[in-house]
Amino acid sequence: MKTLTVKPLLFVLGIAISVAIQADEFSDEYQSYQSASEAGDYASAVSHGLKAYELAATKYGKEDLQYAAVGLNLAAAMGQDQSQGFRGRWDEAYGIAENSLAIFEKHYGDKAVELIDALSITAEVSKDNKQARDLYRRALSIAQKAKDPQLFALTQMTAYERLSNTEFNNSQVQSYIHRAQKYFSTNLQENSVIRVKANFLLAKAEFGNGQYRKAEPLFLDVIKQYDTLNFSHPYALAARTGLIAIYEREGEEDKATEQCQAIGKMRPWNDNQQQVPLFRVEPKYPMSAAQARKEGWVKLAFTIDEKGMVVDPKILDSEGGLGFEKATEDALKKWRYAPKFVDGKPVAAESTVRLDFELAK
Repeated sequence: MKTLTVKPLLFVLGIAISVAIQADEFSDEYQSYQSASEAGDYASAVSHGLKAYELAATKYGKEDLQYAAVGLNLAAAMGQDQSQGFRGRWDEAYGIAENSLAIFEKHYGDKAVELIDALSITAEVSKDNKQARDLYRRALSIAQKAKDPQLFALTQMTAYERLSNTEFNNSQVQSYIHRAQKYFSTNLQENSVIRVKANFLLAKAEFGNGQYRKAEPLFLDVIKQYDTLNFSHPYALAARTGLIAIYEREGEEDKATEQCQAIGKMRPWNDNQQQVPLFRVEPKYPMSAAQARKEGWVKLAFTIDEKGMVVDPKILDSEGGLGFEKATEDALKKWRYAPKFVDGKPVAAESTVRLDFELAK
């Protein structure tokens, strides 16, 4: 089976910045960093990158572009490293990226195309969303003036991805992914990593805006590409999950079942883990309990049938009263799961879940 590897968008954008190396201890560490980054082992990449960064300071000097380039690559890896939790090393990464950006600005000025990667990485590892927005505005301005439409589209796509889950996700930010996807769909092949990524991001944007019929063909295209390239890629799973939500909302149960079963084939069933729903409806908080400021919880056992539907829910334990139990059962019957597969066929399997009812403090 042919495998399609999607590198982080930082690297797609060209941010694996070129570093001139000669055979020595520095080159060994830097090449180890590169290998780990390409393999997606960012914890190892950071470890080797830190050593390479220290050695680069001695080899090139702390004002040299090579030192700055190593720093930007290190910061990018730190931004991808989840081993210490989300944004675990971002303060350190931001300091390194900011210093590298200053070196680039000193050498190239503040409007050079060479700054785009540095601005983008610094924005990616900044925990300040306003700062990230401002950095990307600079990068976009430079990219647009560079008269390189692919570079501009790539910068728009990465800017959208960084800002789409922030308070700055407005119509302008939304336009970034629309324009980028339009360019890539016209100028790149169907199975291009970048084009598939753009389709996926635009599908999520359309879904988030309630434009389900616009999102559906984009999700389907993502699935089509990964069916022949990498069936279990996270984008393929997320696209199928998005389609399940669309089809359930539109009352197309059979289509939702098809996607539930496809995910069931991808993911091994683990009897020792609680199953995670692919689609869920939140239970309605009982009015009488809300008025009385009463909280509670319900634990149920149920069967996930061959279609990924919930059948035979049974209350195992609860606290707070019958209202919570009824609300939980009513909601759970609308949930969808990936069914268990045995010998290539979907089978019914048991699972449990606990739902907590809590009031805003």
